[in-house]
Amino acid sequence: MRILGFIPARAGSKSIEHKNMALLGGEHLISYCIEALKASSITDRVCSTDSETVANLARRKGIEVVNRPEHLTKADTPIGKVLTNFINTYYGQDEERHDAIALIQPTSPFLLPYQINECIKRLKEEPDLQSVQTVCKVPHNYHAWNQRVLKQGRVTWAYNQREWAYNKEKKPILYKFGNLVITKTESLEKGIVFAQPSAAVPIGIYDSMDIDGRDDLLIADALIEANALGIWEN
Repeated sequence: MRILGFIPARAGSKSIEHKNMALLGGEHLISYCIEALKASSITDRVCSTDSETVANLARRKGIEVVNRPEHLTKADTPIGKVLTNFINTYYGQDEERHDAIALIQPTSPFLLPYQINECIKRLKEEPDLQSVQTVCKVPHNYHAWNQRVLKQGRVTWAYNQREWAYNKEKKPILYKFGNLVITKTESLEKGIVFAQPSAAVPIGIYDSMDIDGRDDLLIADALIEANALGIWEN
């Protein structure tokens, strides 16, 4: 099975200017996912970007760079559209396509090579799968049954199961997306990223961290320091 590692890294960001190049633990944010990808079993690697700064860094690290079309650089552009456009323009008419594409997010600095390899293993072992994704348990205080909505200044429960929310033992275990999804190309051609059937590879809550705002950078910096001191338990 041929798998391509795909890093989407547009220049713009509403929360942090040039976020993918932000410094974290003395390194550029995007460097973490690049190093994880390079240490995995995936040998074909591409970065899609409209940033010359990102492109230069990716090339220095041995990653092929493709230009992201301007109409696919907006904040609300679905990643499925980006991947479908890439597939339709990257491969020649008679060129054999990769069997699957691993979506490597530059905002996931704690992605680990073994997680990539484990997802690949599952995809190879179970031919009926269309995708494999990492997931992590939702902490009980963030559980859906604890969620509230605001309507005209009043607070109401989002779900009717609130009467069981006080006891975490009675809540069903929920999971959220982790840090990686690998999807078969035949599904991505249709714009479906989390294609079904999809298998799960559980990971720790900190490994799933996504850098959105500056607060996330501060927390991630603290985690990196804790890891260096040997006190980080995921």
